[in-house]
Amino acid sequence: MILELALEDMSGFEVLIKLVPIARQPQISVVVLTVVTTPGFLEVAKMNGAFATLHKDITSGDDLDKVVLKAMTTIPRDGKKDVAAMPSTLNCFWCQN
Repeated sequence: MILELALEDMSGFEVLIKLVPIARQPQISVVVLTVVTTPGFLEVAKMNGAFATLHKDITSGDDLDKVVLKAMTTIPRDGKKDVAAMPSTLNCFWCQN
């Protein structure tokens, strides 16, 4: 899932916390793609379970594709596979892992 932090009717952090209630055990990968440039916001998003955080104004479509593909391989579909055993084909300096 791709999430913007700057939402009109609620905080994107509220959405993130609902999607990933236990930051260290996510059942869904959330990529934050935001216009928010406030220092520390992206780090707080990662601490609250975001797989990766990206600024809209400096992220290319190719960069977003790579991060989303990596995020998709991180959370197993059936919840039973060992994530550590899954091959990682992308190096992502934005990603939490």
